[in-house]
Amino acid sequence: MKKLIQIAISKTISSEELDFLNEISKLAETLDTLESNFEERITSNKALRGEKPTVVTRSKKKEINQYKSDADDLTNQLAKDFILMENAKDIIRAIRSGFDGDISFWKQAVKYTHPADMSIVEEFLSAKIKLREALIAYLNHKSG
Repeated sequence: MKKLIQIAISKTISSEELDFLNEISKLAETLDTLESNFEERITSNKALRGEKPTVVTRSKKKEINQYKSDADDLTNQLAKDFILMENAKDIIRAIRSGFDGDISFWKQAVKYTHPADMSIVEEFLSAKIKLREALIAYLNHKSG
């Protein structure tokens, strides 16, 4: 996510916008970090509870790896598309458009989360909500 925000920063025309986008970039970096270590944190929590790691079949691992590959491909394609855009607001608008469905998904996931993992999932969801709110604030701000 931070990579995409950095492209928006490169299209920024005012110091006021730059300040907004730098704050958004920090939130995106936090979310990226939480996302990258999410699985490890859940697995660690399971071990602390005395549970074994989730067993995933070879075919399911292949499917999961394909999802990860697809997500990486999508991010790379978005980066290419964003580079061609003329201004930061259009980029932020495009990024923002994907958040509602994602946040809805994670709000539902909370219902099925083990109580010991709840703080991890809530922290992840909170980071997504904070970033979405910052994106909305940026889009609603009248610069200049």
